[in-house]
Amino acid sequence: MEKWYNIWFNSPYYHILYANRDHQEAADFIDTITEYFHFKKDQKALDAGCGRGRHAIYFNKKGLDITGIDLSPENIAYAKSMENSTLHFQEHDIRKVLCSNYFDYVFNLFTSFGYFKKESDDLKAIHMFSTALKKGGILLLDYINVAAFNSENATETKSIQGIDFQIQKSNNANFIFKTIKFKDKGQDFEFQEEVKIIHLTKFNEYLSAQNLELIEVFGDYQLSPYLEDSSPRLILIARKK
Repeated sequence: MEKWYNIWFNSPYYHILYANRDHQEAADFIDTITEYFHFKKDQKALDAGCGRGRHAIYFNKKGLDITGIDLSPENIAYAKSMENSTLHFQEHDIRKVLCSNYFDYVFNLFTSFGYFKKESDDLKAIHMFSTALKKGGILLLDYINVAAFNSENATETKSIQGIDFQIQKSNNANFIFKTIKFKDKGQDFEFQEEVKIIHLTKFNEYLSAQNLELIEVFGDYQLSPYLEDSSPRLILIARKK
């Protein structure tokens, strides 16, 4: 059975629904990251789970030599049209080792993690991140703060390009779900996103097991301190030992 992320991320409706994501918020976050890390020109970075490449493109403008990888062939085909000598894209599964001791930074942004049923797959992804980093290299992993998630009254409708997307959020003990229903051209559609409930303590275990030392935790895109009960994000900064 094909996985939900293969089906949904390759659907044109995914890009319609998320076309209006806050690009300015993403740009502001990358500006903040740039100021925090003080990137040096032509340092090498990996954008793991890059989608159509908007973040990689912006990092590239900041001077990084960056490679974006994504599981979706449609996303990579789109991103490749914007490649240059220091901006590259390729189709790749984050659970599979890409290279060894090569990158100064690995970025996994905007909850591009936690899609897999098996914990072993999560560990494979962390292993890939660690393996790809040089000694002393930095991983930035940006995740939803599951400790503050509240599914009560989490229902909304978004009307985009004449399509009414009905979105319902819920959760069980292991996953947060987003069910997306809509009708287009007389046909009913339903997709579901699933993000694993992973708390800070568990992430720290994953990192430690893969030779990564957690050095900083932030709670939002302004890099404010992490507050378990209220922060919207869980932003982890880890260094390869």
